[in-house]
Amino acid sequence: MFLSPILILSFYLYFCLKKNIHKIILFIVHCSLFAVIYLTYSYGAWLGLLAGFIFLSIIFYRKRTRLNRPKFIFSVLGLIFLIFVSVCLNQAPGQKFQGLVGLSYPSLESRLIIWQSAWTIIKDHPLLGIGPGLFQKYYLDYQSQALPYLEWAVPQPHNLFLAFWLQTGLLGLLGLLWLLVRFFRNFSRPGANSSLKPEIKKGSQLLKYFLLAAMIYLLVHGFIDTTYWKNDLSVIFWLLIALNYRAGRCAC
Repeated sequence: MFLSPILILSFYLYFCLKKNIHKIILFIVHCSLFAVIYLTYSYGAWLGLLAGFIFLSIIFYRKRTRLNRPKFIFSVLGLIFLIFVSVCLNQAPGQKFQGLVGLSYPSLESRLIIWQSAWTIIKDHPLLGIGPGLFQKYYLDYQSQALPYLEWAVPQPHNLFLAFWLQTGLLGLLGLLWLLVRFFRNFSRPGANSSLKPEIKKGSQLLKYFLLAAMIYLLVHGFIDTTYWKNDLSVIFWLLIALNYRAGRCAC
């Protein structure tokens, strides 16, 4: 979960590097990261990456006459899209893919039960939640009110929004939604500093695109996993928030 947003952000470096050898090294690193993420067989990570790169492809297609090297980056993103489609087609005959389509794969069945239990807990603690780090305890306590568990060691509810509601209460969930609204609104907000050089403004605007794509990844993957309540994931989340705020003040 922490490799994918970093992978998306690192594509910004293609606009910063001047020497071809550096771009080749970066391309090799990207191929290695894609191989690692593929071998995780995490459909949530694949889907999140696909959503992020589709967003970038749309943005660069719309802005292709205003950005430097648009053909190169758009070709790279298009290649990534084709790779993801090929991977999905390759996985289609597999047991995991067939199980997901038929809603019968153990991992999906387990998540459905976990979400049901999490919602039952929320209905009993809608305002204040249960507090951080207590989902495992409540999950086991509520076993009698749900279907037989397929998974017992469950420290998180495998959903970003359920996790925030349970661990920070309704106020924490609303705070998360407010942050996300501000984050996405900042995408189209004009920069506040008009004294900066044009290349800095353009670079900041470009950075905002990749920050937004990384956040899209976290949210898409967050629907089937908890992409915040770990130290490394939390740092990445707040880094995206801070960089987006800073880039928004510099972008034109």
